[in-house]
Amino acid sequence: IFTDPPYKTSIINDILQLTIENSILANKGIIVAETSIFTQLIINDFYEILTERQFGISKIIILRKL
Repeated sequence: IFTDPPYKTSIINDILQLTIENSILANKGIIVAETSIFTQLIINDFYEILTERQFGISKIIILRKL
């Protein structure tokens, strides 16, 4: 899943939660998210962060569903 939600929101956390609640992503599935460097992700026991890269005020986070 590729996602690029609007900056200055925490909508990425809603997206992560919805993928779990609705079984949208298979086990070991990947989410690539672009967010602001100021956005705090709520990572629970369902995901692991594979990598996180910063580009100016943006960051790319790659997560895998456990």
